[in-house]
Amino acid sequence: MCLGVARPAPVPPITQPTESTLVYITGGAGWLDTTFDGLVGPSAVSKSASETLFGWVVGGGIEAALSPNIHLKAEYLYGAFDDGEYDLTTSECSPKCVVDMDVDDLHTFRVGLSYNFTGMSW
Repeated sequence: MCLGVARPAPVPPITQPTESTLVYITGGAGWLDTTFDGLVGPSAVSKSASETLFGWVVGGGIEAALSPNIHLKAEYLYGAFDDGEYDLTTSECSPKCVVDMDVDDLHTFRVGLSYNFTGMSW
């Protein structure tokens, strides 16, 4: 599973950035690349189907400068996506074998550490 987020424009920070900390919100369109694998029919034929699900993502985070060159970041994202339909039809499964998957809520928490090679601050 792969999550992508397209952010239309930088969102202004929800607080004024200090010299060492930035609190922000983010959001935009999202897509989720998924694959469903299964064994189908009496002979248990292996079958796979992929689907790209579209939706939206919103979240927020905090970034802190530990030094002029090292930044620590934590971000939470909530995503809501369309449901997926995976066609696993084989010659043993007729007329059609389809799996419906509901992606109710997707919660993602990310933590990162970055190094600024130029030594510039925000």
